[in-house]
Amino acid sequence: MDLVHWQDRLERHFSHLRDSRSSDPESHPVFALEHGLDSAEIEDLQSEIRRQAKRGPPSRSHRLAWIVYATELGYAYEGHEYWQTFEKSTPGWMEHGDRNWLRDCFFKFRNEYNGVTPTGKWADHFTIICWPITHAILPSDLQSQLARVLYRIRHRFDSDLLHSADRLGEAVAQFSHDTTSRFQNLVQHPFLVGWVAKALLFQEEHKTGGVILPAALERIVADLERTQRARHWLKGAADSARDTTVRGLRRRAPAEWREASALDQDREIVVNLGIEPDLVLRPVSEDAWDVLLRIRDLSPLIERFPEVRQTLTESRCTVAGSSGRPLARRRVLYPGQQIQLRRWPSPDRVLLSFDRPCRILEGLLRTECLLRRGPIWIFRITADGNAHEIRTLRVRPGCEYIVLSKAPVIAQAPLTSPTSVTCDGVHAAHLRVPDPVSARAANAISELGLQQARAIDFWPAGLVPKSWDGEGQCEWLSVDQPCIAMRCDHELGEILLELDADPAQTIRMVPDSRSPTVFLRFPQLPPGKHQLVAYALPSQQSEAQRLGQLDLLVRPPRPWTGGVAERGGLVPMVDPETPSLQDVWEGRAQIALCGPPSHSVHCVVSLFQTSSGSRILKRGLPPLPLPVDSTLWRGHFRQHIADHPDAQNAYDRAGWCTLGFTADELGSFVMRCEREFTPIRWAYECGPHQSHLRLLDDRGSDQSIHVCQHEFETPDRHQELRVEPEQPLTPNPKGGMYVAQCESYQSAIIVPPSSSRLTSFADLGVQPKLTPRNRTVSDVMELLALMDLWSRSRLVGDLRSLLKQRDVLMALATETFGLLAGARWRAAESQFADTHGPTDSRLKSLAVEIPARYGRGSLGAVLTTDCPELARRPIQARVDALARHVSRANIVRHARSLVEFALRMASCPQSLRDWGAEADRESAVRSLLEAPTIAKAARLVIMGVDLCIPSRPIVAGLLYNGWEW
Repeated sequence: MDLVHWQDRLERHFSHLRDSRSSDPESHPVFALEHGLDSAEIEDLQSEIRRQAKRGPPSRSHRLAWIVYATELGYAYEGHEYWQTFEKSTPGWMEHGDRNWLRDCFFKFRNEYNGVTPTGKWADHFTIICWPITHAILPSDLQSQLARVLYRIRHRFDSDLLHSADRLGEAVAQFSHDTTSRFQNLVQHPFLVGWVAKALLFQEEHKTGGVILPAALERIVADLERTQRARHWLKGAADSARDTTVRGLRRRAPAEWREASALDQDREIVVNLGIEPDLVLRPVSEDAWDVLLRIRDLSPLIERFPEVRQTLTESRCTVAGSSGRPLARRRVLYPGQQIQLRRWPSPDRVLLSFDRPCRILEGLLRTECLLRRGPIWIFRITADGNAHEIRTLRVRPGCEYIVLSKAPVIAQAPLTSPTSVTCDGVHAAHLRVPDPVSARAANAISELGLQQARAIDFWPAGLVPKSWDGEGQCEWLSVDQPCIAMRCDHELGEILLELDADPAQTIRMVPDSRSPTVFLRFPQLPPGKHQLVAYALPSQQSEAQRLGQLDLLVRPPRPWTGGVAERGGLVPMVDPETPSLQDVWEGRAQIALCGPPSHSVHCVVSLFQTSSGSRILKRGLPPLPLPVDSTLWRGHFRQHIADHPDAQNAYDRAGWCTLGFTADELGSFVMRCEREFTPIRWAYECGPHQSHLRLLDDRGSDQSIHVCQHEFETPDRHQELRVEPEQPLTPNPKGGMYVAQCESYQSAIIVPPSSSRLTSFADLGVQPKLTPRNRTVSDVMELLALMDLWSRSRLVGDLRSLLKQRDVLMALATETFGLLAGARWRAAESQFADTHGPTDSRLKSLAVEIPARYGRGSLGAVLTTDCPELARRPIQARVDALARHVSRANIVRHARSLVEFALRMASCPQSLRDWGAEADRESAVRSLLEAPTIAKAARLVIMGVDLCIPSRPIVAGLLYNGWEW
């Protein structure tokens, strides 16, 4: 069948499909994948398209055939180099084809047949290939990921969620934080994702012509079920969706929640979500305890307040009172996180703060993320040896407690004995409550501000709850039916039990003296916080006396996922949680391995080709002794993999890699890291005699790409180049940095000199010559932009690329601080570089340039003395210490943020991207020009800590040891 006949057939088909959905065109658009062709017909159409492409340019009269052809390639697309695959599969397209013409075909399809329109940030960036990929509905490489996320959220299904495609798509997006970047692009279109998810969950209902053509749906399901695990995920999710009924009260949709936008109502929602952290004491010796803050899962916030998604998934969190080291990204989205507190937080300070703040999130956390005000806090010692906080301040006979107080006299009170906690700002005492409680003991308990528990007990019975603190707080899953036991040791006329202050959910009962224990079974409760209040009615004439309450916290369950157990022998720590191939290869991923020191861990790295999925490289790394920190791993990976020419050549052809870690009986795990989808990128081909660069362009745009080259000797000057995409480019024999930029996209690569002859160690480095600049904000900002560009560039070739990049960054940093601090400081740094010997003597030239009075000496002398101690402390503690010194020296008050900026700029320029927006950085530069002492102090601390820390492998973008932000 020729293309004319294919065009006629497709016109009739899509016209009928459009008309059948005309009743609701906005909610039921048409996809090009719904073409209704079987596999043999698809092959026939593709053959005709390829014949036409060889003969001449495509014709408008065949546009539907071309749309189906492009969509089929989008269905098989794996996220890398769509146009390269398209051109390879379509001989003649390079000579006769036009990408913009193909996009116009999709525009016309949208207008004539109500075709779907791509949306989201990804569609804004990739304005052409977004059309065939979106019309492919669910490309094959994303199918199993969608099934896994649906299986993960199956216990959250309710009638509201399954009825709304938008809500279902948002729920999928909420729990897709550990998926690939390709899937992250997909969930930027929540309605499309929710629509496809509904079709997969209710296949039988949609086979009669619902949201997706049955033939297209059956094809997706058949491809998805090719793997056993994906088939299991989809079946489990579909079973839960079909069995879902309304449980308890109807949950309002996010739009309904947001209609009442008053802060008080938002806070009420947050309270019901049950995200309030609690405190736990862990024994470290017979008379000492650690104070741990247990952070609850914050992911429910994303469902209720989608605006906080970016902050919770992409920002790092710092816990008030901890060591100051930020938590890994997304760590707050998982339950059971316990952080040790070094200092007792102020009750007015929010316990969790994020490096990319969000006003809505800050307002919500100020409701449920504050430490409970004292003056005392009580913890019951349980059978596991830990002590759990009792918020009711009630004690029971025969039990032991740890009481914390801001006042030290608590240890001398009756019934208490001294103990200690490893947390500054609070005092502790060990309380033993006698059984029975005498009048004197009762008075002592009252003097401590505590209450004696009433002789009516509630406790969970039957199915074991997820957690129970023994004093009125219990946690269940939404799939459980909670059972509560109640027992009285004295007569009561009548007991009234009220759930959630709802008169319709109230039980009146008279205890039977012959059976003192009563069991109450609840139906399945919706997720959130519920409250069961007990009242006593001694007689019909008397008023009800409140006995107490039981807080029932109901959470949706999290499905089991394969991998290493949370407390297994080999524990990986990865940040970000799902690093890309570029993150691992270029050293941006923080990978650490925890385990017993007497064991070693082996790693096997495999690279796989995008088009065929075949393995193109497999290499085992030498074993490493446990534990392995991120710095050691980064140097090990670069030495044995990233710096090898054959691995570099394989890297540019690879679509993903796997890292397989094995530690014998401790266990093993495998990480899969996919290439992040980028519009333009450099490919480096290292040959035996000559190397080449190749610029890969996958934007689908005719706008030209600006390319320039920076030499190592003159890193702040550039030379314009004319480079055609896909064409080989021979690098400058001197090497340097090549930058490609178009619109907001930028890709930079650093290549070494072509000569492999080394006559001295000086050939490994470089002495850059920079253009003189003025002491202005604009000139300093220009240097910061250059430092950011050089530090983020991809390194290829041999060790010389890394060493020369380091020399360039050192020169730029020295020039930057020379402008900030003046000519005398520049000379002092030069003298420091030429001096050898003990730390104090080397820092002397710098210390004399900071003469600000501090106590009986100068600020420079105090900082020099403190450097060995600061080297043993975490980075945020160093920031706090330097900020205190600056404030006490009356240089600038409340200078912590400015101090952190200066320290980041001097030690790791690329970390400034996590500090704030460009306008904030410009304001910080202006402040440092007005107060250069802060810049000098930061530079001294950076160099002093570096001298006190043993040398480590060189890290790209990191100028000094001990400053990995």
